[in-house]
Amino acid sequence: MNAYPGILIVFDGIDGAGKTTQINKIADALRAVGEDVLISKEPTDGQWGQKLRASALSGRMTADEELETFILDRQDHLTNKIIPALEDGKIVFLDRYFYSTIAYQGLRSSDYRSIEAIIRKDTVIPDAAILVDTDPYLAISRIRLRDGKENHFEKLEDLIQIREIFLSLAQDDDLLHVINGSQDIDSIYKDVKSYIIEGALKAKRCFKSYGCDEPLYCGPRITGNCSWWNIVSAINKA
Repeated sequence: MNAYPGILIVFDGIDGAGKTTQINKIADALRAVGEDVLISKEPTDGQWGQKLRASALSGRMTADEELETFILDRQDHLTNKIIPALEDGKIVFLDRYFYSTIAYQGLRSSDYRSIEAIIRKDTVIPDAAILVDTDPYLAISRIRLRDGKENHFEKLEDLIQIREIFLSLAQDDDLLHVINGSQDIDSIYKDVKSYIIEGALKAKRCFKSYGCDEPLYCGPRITGNCSWWNIVSAINKA
């Protein structure tokens, strides 16, 4: 958990995992109960992100150049968008973060661990990190239905290996929570909502700074002074 008043929640996974759908659903639910929400993505639409997106269609850069561009894009993103939003107390949802950079750039390296420390350097620790784990064959079918064809980042044989890196990261990083992305949309959303509400949202919005110690007879909850409980109640009624 980071020290900002806002909440940073990141979604990662292979292309076609369904991350964007889930981000929009949970963001809409939180906005509906009065939360100030920002959705962003990586690569961004900034100068470095545009360069990366162009390479996905025209031909990828060298591994070193691509990694450097991802890092430059993230630093610009953090400085100009993410950190100011967190300082303002917003809930920030990111469609991809450094986990995706490790996984996708790790495929181009002999061992993703050799570049992991470089990628993690000077980043903001998320309050929650979700890996939407989806079967690559299902993901490819979703991509073809959505876009008509894959780009240079979306080859089936690559997605199979990238998924393995993601799962390896999740084994080593307790923050990265795996959710089954091969379920139907509503089942995935149920898992996502539960994890966020009981995890990052409770940690940052619970009235008691040390955590919820008496859920049945909590005074702030009964009197309506706990913003976390008010959010939970409103979302569940919606």
